[in-house]
Amino acid sequence: QHQLNRIEAGTGSFKINDKLRYFDPDNTYGPYYPEVLPLVPIQTRAVLVGQTYTVMSQYVDRWPRVRMGRTYAERDITTVDGFEALSHVGVGGNNYVSQLSGARVTALLLTAVWPTALQEIAAGQELLLPAEYTTTDATTALSAIQEAASTENGLFFINGAGKAIFLDRRTWISPPYSTSQATFTDIVLAAGELPYADIVPSLDKDLIFNDWRGIRAGGSPQTASDAASILRYFRRTKQVNSTAFTDAQVLNQIQYNL
Repeated sequence: QHQLNRIEAGTGSFKINDKLRYFDPDNTYGPYYPEVLPLVPIQTRAVLVGQTYTVMSQYVDRWPRVRMGRTYAERDITTVDGFEALSHVGVGGNNYVSQLSGARVTALLLTAVWPTALQEIAAGQELLLPAEYTTTDATTALSAIQEAASTENGLFFINGAGKAIFLDRRTWISPPYSTSQATFTDIVLAAGELPYADIVPSLDKDLIFNDWRGIRAGGSPQTASDAASILRYFRRTKQVNSTAFTDAQVLNQIQYNL
């Protein structure tokens, strides 16, 4: 993931020893019956240096029925975050007034019946065009939210606690996001440092866009480019279909990305 990409759904997988069939959906005598169901919430935690951290809060895809021998069984469980739910909520038949991006995200989460306790939404800096969806429109709540986040040059994601988070472009360059929250190291730990492994930074052509073009409904095409970058890396064009209210906002959007 990086700033120029939409954040994708978080996923997880793990293996459990289920020799007593506690996680068998057909075991009516199991301690978790009848809650062994698809999309049941699941949370994992980790303890590091005496501190407990919530690693993920997601939802179970399925409970595979696997038996290995008479006295032992394993289950490979896969999970996905709240993007799964939002990707199946249609917004067809709904209309949204011209509003700031944060208000649009909140309205779309309301359409999706997303719990208010599981959302932290910034106000937003960009005024968006009204959005009207016909009853046959296949647009989902997730794609509409991501479109609003793109116009804002913000971020929308599900955090480790399972909350829907929207950061507008001012939020993520302001405290606490503008100050270091932790120091990670792959060598001997010093006081206050945390270990990491298998983090590989991306440095490739897929991050290079030097010719940005934007358009909004009813507006004029806007362009922004970097001549020096084009000379070095050739022209690499990125098209943006914006929901911004004015052409000036569209131009600001693509200049910000450039």
